[in-house]
Amino acid sequence: GAERRDSTLGIFLVRSLDLASTDLAGWHPAGEREVALVGLAAGGKDPLRMAACLRTDAPAPVVRARVSHRRTRGEYRAVTHLLAAENRLRIRCDLVVAVVDCGLSELAIRGPALPEGTAVSVQAEGLAGVEHDLGQGLHRVRFAKPWLGLRPVRVEWDVPRQGSGDAAIPIVEIDGDFGGERFLVLQSQGSVEARAQPGPGLVAVDGDEIPGFAREWSEGRFLGAWRLVGAEPGTVETVLYERSPV
Repeated sequence: GAERRDSTLGIFLVRSLDLASTDLAGWHPAGEREVALVGLAAGGKDPLRMAACLRTDAPAPVVRARVSHRRTRGEYRAVTHLLAAENRLRIRCDLVVAVVDCGLSELAIRGPALPEGTAVSVQAEGLAGVEHDLGQGLHRVRFAKPWLGLRPVRVEWDVPRQGSGDAAIPIVEIDGDFGGERFLVLQSQGSVEARAQPGPGLVAVDGDEIPGFAREWSEGRFLGAWRLVGAEPGTVETVLYERSPV
């Protein structure tokens, strides 16, 4: 009769890929011994992982597979410090981003729509470039290499203002499959008084609940802290007092 041969197949993928569909007619799940041997032969080298291990004694087994890219997932914490100064509002958002499953090469940060010509600064380790769509409030951050784990990111911009008035509380968040926890700290400087007019998306918290990774404006007075829990945080009312002659 025909010679019978056993074959063992290991399918290895980089961590950013998954098996989407397979046609493996004649193949069966391998036993623990085969799995161990195939893994040993591959050397267990990162970033490869074993997606499947199969065995067969069929004379003409079929191997067809389709792979798909994993979506990057993660979480972040963000603290926005809003400083009401005499001639402008200063916004600094410190974020700590945690990325899992698939290395991140681009991060989409969404904030409020900004006037044309607004200078937005983005700081992050391994930064390769930033594309700003000010009208949409979108800032696409590109990294030199995909990364996993934790990384801090900072976004800053100023909005010119004259006199007293109201301004919308800025919301800064990350687009995509990212869960987020967001906070707001209100500060003022000089002869400006600022008061938050909270909407349903803003809940007051103690100052000691603000994560320690965020840096306040050193020249500002602390006025209050809030947690952002929805899409309607409310407004900030600023009152500019005239300076008395000295």
